[in-house]
Amino acid sequence: MKLTIIMSILTLLSWPTLAQNACVDSDGDGWGWNGVSSCQVSNASTNTNTSVSNNTSTATNTSSNTCVDDDGDGWGWNGVSSCQVSNASTNTNTSVSNNTSTATNTSSNTCVDDDGDGWGWNGVSSCQVQSPQSNNTESLVINNANCSALNNKDLRNSVTDVILTAGQSNAAGGNTKYDPNNSDDRVNSRVIVWTTNNRWEIPDPRSQTWHTYTNDRGETSRYPRNTNHPALQIGNSVAKTNPCKVVAIIATAAPGQPIRIWNNNVNNYFSNIDNKVRNALNKLPGKNNVDMIWWMQGEADNDPDIYRYFGKVNNLMSKFHALPWYGPARYFLANETGWYPFVNNALALLRTDNNPNTDFSRGEDTTSDPFPHISSEPRKVHFNEVALRKIGRLVSDKYTNEYQSGN
Repeated sequence: MKLTIIMSILTLLSWPTLAQNACVDSDGDGWGWNGVSSCQVSNASTNTNTSVSNNTSTATNTSSNTCVDDDGDGWGWNGVSSCQVSNASTNTNTSVSNNTSTATNTSSNTCVDDDGDGWGWNGVSSCQVQSPQSNNTESLVINNANCSALNNKDLRNSVTDVILTAGQSNAAGGNTKYDPNNSDDRVNSRVIVWTTNNRWEIPDPRSQTWHTYTNDRGETSRYPRNTNHPALQIGNSVAKTNPCKVVAIIATAAPGQPIRIWNNNVNNYFSNIDNKVRNALNKLPGKNNVDMIWWMQGEADNDPDIYRYFGKVNNLMSKFHALPWYGPARYFLANETGWYPFVNNALALLRTDNNPNTDFSRGEDTTSDPFPHISSEPRKVHFNEVALRKIGRLVSDKYTNEYQSGN
């Protein structure tokens, strides 16, 4: 009996401690058996078993593992968990590096504008065909599925209509605000404007200046940005009438000035308009004329003798018709002013002068839909931005549905 107990004690004393036992990981999952209990391979201080040392990949830090993206969606598997390709610190797998296109910034994708309204789809989200910050003369390209003649063509080579705007401050959207979120103000991708940079650009009233003006004292100023310019409203409205139209607008204005500065070429104002148009047309291949002059002026000439002002308007039209880029068969459309009955009555005579190339467009429908003015002004001098949007549509209707169609 004593011998048996002594032999048992000697046997127990002959076992090694748990810390001395090897942790055997037979299936390579990072966990094994040390003869007494389960154990973790990486925690075994004396792991010398070959089968264990060859199966420790899943127990190592996952940041050193390659992230394999088999389907090219930007996410993959590193052997332990899902991972993002761009975040894998040691991504060397060829299949991953060739399949990261969808993980890149979508701004590099082509923005396809099928309906030509300036907004399209880049495969991920809606997009603007051209960012206002990247306007330049080398990027005026459109892809319009509704008009094959415009597919991937430089807009300068595809212009169908050139419109010159002139007049006083209403002709430049005086005191109004441009709203890029308004559907009427949003730039149509088939409209270009001649800017003070002496080049054609996609219109952006927030970052561009379209014209300067000179008063009768010879003082020249740049017209302020961010106004709801009627030239943009007219250009947008005309472009919307036909998906194949490309409209080029040339804006001029002399706020507060009487008609004599145009007729008498005060401070070379009329000559400056002539030079501006020539320079602009020189950079429009295949287009050498202005199709319409839109005139909104007269607040400084509210003459009770309506025929006297009407005669001055006819003199100005003759001066324009004598220029090679306009000619006698081009359209001259005068617009009603804000609150000057003598001027408006004089301009309205263009509707009944038996000349098919002249006309008058109302600026206020007093019977059904009065056009609003800027409420803070003591007199109704300036139309507000809402009125100018309506005016753009009315002018477009006169130009395309009456003049161009011969009605």
